[in-house]
Amino acid sequence: MASNNGLVNRHKVSFSIDKNLFKMLDDLSKETMIPKTRLVDKALELLAKEYNREIDTE
Repeated sequence: MASNNGLVNRHKVSFSIDKNLFKMLDDLSKETMIPKTRLVDKALELLAKEYNREIDTE
């Protein structure tokens, strides 16, 4: 099995986002002390809900 850098419940991705969205994410992370990864998880959960998508929890 290929290494996932020790990540068990996460999948490492790389993509680019709008500069203003990134600044908002970075600022929010600093203000709330919530890691950006967790904030992005929450945003994707809300997006899935908006589009009536199920999230596989297994």
